Amino acid sequence: MKKMLLLAGIAGLASFYLSARKPATPPKPNFIFILTDDQGWTSISAAMDDRHPGFKSSYYETPNIDRLGNSGMRFSRGYAPAALCTPSRRSIQFGQSPIHTGDATFAERYDPRKQKWLTIPALLKSIDPDYKAAHYGKWDLRAGIFPEDLGYDESDGNTGNANGDVMTDTKTKWDQVYITKDPKRTGTVTDRALSFMQRQTGAGHPFYLQVSYYAPHVDMQATKETFEKYQRKSKGGIHGIPGWGAMLEDMDKGLGRILDMVEQLGIADNTYIIFMSDNGGVPSFPPPSGKNKLAPAGKTNNYPLRGGKWVLYEGGIRVPFIISGPGIRPGSYCHTPVLGYDILPTLGDLAGNANALPDYLDGSSIKALLMNPAQGTVQRKDEELFFHRYEKSYEHTAIIDGNMKLVKLWRTNKVEMYDLEKDLEEAHDLAPAQPAKAAELERKLMRHLEQQQAEVLGIRKRFPEDYPVLHPRYRQWPSPAADVLITDVPPALSWPAAGKNAHYDVRLSQDENFAATQTIHAENIPWTLFNPHRTLAPGRWFWQYREHKGKWSSTATFRMPEKMPYAASPPVEKLLSAIPRHHPRVLTDKKQLATSSADATAIIRAADKLMNAVPNEAPELRHTGKKTGTYEDSKIKDSQSKSLGFGAMRHITAYCQAYLLTKQQKYATKAIQWARAISRWDPEGVTSLSDFGDAGCMLAMSLAYDTFNDQLSAQDKKALLENIRVRAARFYHHWINDVDAKVLSAHVWQYNLHFFMQTALATYGDLKEARDWLTYAYELWTSRSPILGGTEGGWLEGASYFRINMEALLEIPLIIKNYTGFDLLRNHPWYANNPYWMMYSFPAGSFSDGFGDNVETVPSPGADYLAYADALARLTGDRVAATYAQKIEQTEKLQVTDADMFRWLRLRYLGQTQRPPVLPDSAFGPARVFSDIGVVDMHNPESKLMVTMRASPYGAYGHMLADQNTFNILHAGKRLFYMSGHKVAMSDRHRLEWYKATVGHNGVLIDGKGQGFDSESYGWIPRFVNGRQVSYAVGDASMAYGSKSGLKKFRRHLLFLHPDVVIVYDDLEADHPASWDWYIHSMQSIAIDTSKDYFYCTLDDVSAAASFFSSQPVQWALADTFAVPAENWMQRRDSTGRLIAYENDQWHLKAATTRKAGKVRFLTVMKIHGGQPALPVRINERNEIVIGNWTVKAALNTGRPAVLQASANDGQFFFRSGDDVTRLRERVNGQWVETTTADKLPETVQQIPVNR
Repeated sequence: MKKMLLLAGIAGLASFYLSARKPATPPKPNFIFILTDDQGWTSISAAMDDRHPGFKSSYYETPNIDRLGNSGMRFSRGYAPAALCTPSRRSIQFGQSPIHTGDATFAERYDPRKQKWLTIPALLKSIDPDYKAAHYGKWDLRAGIFPEDLGYDESDGNTGNANGDVMTDTKTKWDQVYITKDPKRTGTVTDRALSFMQRQTGAGHPFYLQVSYYAPHVDMQATKETFEKYQRKSKGGIHGIPGWGAMLEDMDKGLGRILDMVEQLGIADNTYIIFMSDNGGVPSFPPPSGKNKLAPAGKTNNYPLRGGKWVLYEGGIRVPFIISGPGIRPGSYCHTPVLGYDILPTLGDLAGNANALPDYLDGSSIKALLMNPAQGTVQRKDEELFFHRYEKSYEHTAIIDGNMKLVKLWRTNKVEMYDLEKDLEEAHDLAPAQPAKAAELERKLMRHLEQQQAEVLGIRKRFPEDYPVLHPRYRQWPSPAADVLITDVPPALSWPAAGKNAHYDVRLSQDENFAATQTIHAENIPWTLFNPHRTLAPGRWFWQYREHKGKWSSTATFRMPEKMPYAASPPVEKLLSAIPRHHPRVLTDKKQLATSSADATAIIRAADKLMNAVPNEAPELRHTGKKTGTYEDSKIKDSQSKSLGFGAMRHITAYCQAYLLTKQQKYATKAIQWARAISRWDPEGVTSLSDFGDAGCMLAMSLAYDTFNDQLSAQDKKALLENIRVRAARFYHHWINDVDAKVLSAHVWQYNLHFFMQTALATYGDLKEARDWLTYAYELWTSRSPILGGTEGGWLEGASYFRINMEALLEIPLIIKNYTGFDLLRNHPWYANNPYWMMYSFPAGSFSDGFGDNVETVPSPGADYLAYADALARLTGDRVAATYAQKIEQTEKLQVTDADMFRWLRLRYLGQTQRPPVLPDSAFGPARVFSDIGVVDMHNPESKLMVTMRASPYGAYGHMLADQNTFNILHAGKRLFYMSGHKVAMSDRHRLEWYKATVGHNGVLIDGKGQGFDSESYGWIPRFVNGRQVSYAVGDASMAYGSKSGLKKFRRHLLFLHPDVVIVYDDLEADHPASWDWYIHSMQSIAIDTSKDYFYCTLDDVSAAASFFSSQPVQWALADTFAVPAENWMQRRDSTGRLIAYENDQWHLKAATTRKAGKVRFLTVMKIHGGQPALPVRINERNEIVIGNWTVKAALNTGRPAVLQASANDGQFFFRSGDDVTRLRERVNGQWVETTTADKLPETVQQIPVNR
């Protein structure tokens, strides 16, 4: 499913460029791009610079590279984008500088599921959809990105170095040579390339072919004949390693076969061939280590260039760079600098692109140089070239301005300056003698780094150490900022509140000086949001805010793409101007309602049941609980206040709806009776103790006022409006400069904003304040909703509380659409992704994934989820929502009309609208991550297992619990290992000390203490892998326990080996010797064999047996009671009316270390299957864990890096995950597919300022 989504995105991007394409009569050119690995500038047998014919190898033989150069143009100053393969390869694909795309930060800057940067295949296909694109050989973009994600039609997959290596260790790879018939897979890669050329030429398709050879990168591999040839050769002046020379020549032969095929196919006159290396050659064998790479090394392998791979001296970035093709003079040379990221715009230019390229590209077309190397020019955004290497202990950056080059060394703050025309060896530092020139170049360099938000020493962002909070309770910094690229919904500007009564001015412009004619202004805004409500032009935008008439803030920047996937919402004036003068407006707009439907019948029946109810003329509160005390008393009063308000709303809503369906006066009479009574209730009295009660009364009166406006007396209207005014004004004045600047105000977004907006709509034109109320509600919703969902479709507070938000999530957008025509449901990615979250986190017929308040009380989605999914599917045409709705119907034997929720919506908006077709089960992968809320859900239909984990960037706030890095396991929808306890009340002792606390979850305590209850106590999901045989995620809760705990690191690896093996691997570290407690809970009886560190339980016909391993001895403790009892002091009742009894019917197992340690690791290997429980593992002769068809190994020695490995005993699967990367290699359809995944930071991180 992932690939389908990504390719759809590429197609969408291509369609934009197609919109203005003119038909081209001549055939489009073919492009063949040969990218070698670690080949130095002088590692060829013909010089790249005709002014220096001796700068070549007298040992290596590359006749086919020379042949290509003789047929085209050599660039003497051809530069790789970076001095290392991965950032260079990314840069080439996207046409952007590695400073822009990021090196270590690439994964957080680019997610192909969310943003679609232009790529080489996408650009060519936008010019001519007949283009076919293939990539063979080394890919190595990291971050889990496949060639197909970027628009390639064929590829070898997400390959890395290992695909071309025999994986020797670091001690032998620099001298050992492996003899093979297919060295570095050059033959295999070339064969695939030739086949592609033949097929596309035969089919008449223009093509882009990228051949990324694995050579000449270590390990050294060569054919026997070539290696023996180089063993016989005398060493040259620079080179003399036989294995390297043989490997390079074997690769050169592959290039020769491609050149031959171009001739054989007769396509030479219409084919461009580009040749370059991804970075410079290694400087020596073996290379220097660490910061020694920066030290001058005399004659390196790249001589006369200084240095080599890894560093930004010329030896690391100046590479062989050749282009041949139509219009290019054979044997020509060009001395103008060109870069690898120029390839994308150049190919577009050569293919006839007539459209403007995205502003975010850094590359420029060099077509003019190809046609005329002496007089052609390159139009760049910056005249200078920039290179940035922020890695390990030798961070440095370079700028090239003409012939002058400056290198800045961040550790020492030293700068070096060289004249490349006179000093190609970079041996003579001119900075001491020309300080003014050096200072000028350094200023240019620093300005560029600042604009690109590059990491630099001294302000380098260390994650998570430098980020005490990601989503603070109240906003602490402006957004969008930090030059972030907007990729989904059009941006709304937001900033920290300056005070309750503060007003603000905002200005937004593409001119950084904010010229009046080019700037959007807004003044005297009474809240902390500004939504432009317009389509912003592509490129960089600058914005500032201030308190009204005060001093402007520093400038924040963001970037807009060439095309937005979603439309901008219209200004609020469009909504206000469309509201009619007449009533009713809220429940109906006088359209015909389906009065004969089952929903209509149910509504009328419900109203009839309430016809004998009499409103309370003077509502009072009474104590009904079993406890007395400050909190208990206030909670019970709050509950009763809510009941009064919601009761009033329930009655009047029923009467209003029944009247609108039947026009029977008895319902109007009853509604007016209730409305009159409520209007006499003191708006400052008992019904205002609860904000829900207050809002319920407000809406009840508003519905009566709107629905029966023509039947109310002037006195009735006056009384209703005055009571409404007091309540609505209270909400408005409490919310502005608070709710808009707050990460979460749960009650506001659950019900109150929805009620408030309906109230403002009902009274607009009759209460002057209603205009402000409606404006605020509109701006708040269009700027921040869905408040708890991000863009990936999840819901932060979990499956139970999501139900409370459902009506607002659909009905507020429908109000907006009704008056503006703008369909928010189709213009926000959350609504498109939300059905996936429901499908994965709360499957039909099952408990949910187990995160958030009250999830233990909801054994299945039920009628409410069915009604919501049905409505979403019918309103948007979403097939995933339709599939989910059908699964609930079939699994839980329900019908949509069983749900009271959305009855009126179905009558008013859906009518005869049918659901779209459902999707097959094959459309859904085994797992899905919702990284913005920090949840991963894994499934296996064969074993009926569901495995989940949470580590949320939002922490533990509101109805979120202190459950970072905790997991749950369900079988057939029932809870096997699951969070424990009961939500008695928000501040109840059992909830605070058990249910919400970490101790009540499948997690870890340090020194007997768990995680904090705040937004600072956050986690995140750094990695997620979704393979054919494995689902894997890493959770990081290093910040969740607070600084006082001393916890420095908590990484939890959750590995699901399908269909029935679950592995939990914990890596923990503190700043002091600490005690550690590992917890697991079950609804089933747990048994334990302490002698074998083995525990198990059974659920129906399956057993779960787990072996536990630890770096420290542990002591086991098993209990079937809560340490903090749960008592129903609120006298809560279930759906049948029975008092709820909180029983001690759950089991709690703890493994506690017997001695304190600064570091500890735990490993749990679990098998869940049918039959009786048994010890699930055995230890083989290599001290590895064997469980079923799997062999598992984990580093428990805390003195070594944390590593988790798993392999299938049939040799079809290999998995390894460490601190650096996760590698998965598995056999898919007879082919090996390798995936490499590194940590991906939460998206919000790049906009957070760091002050150290």
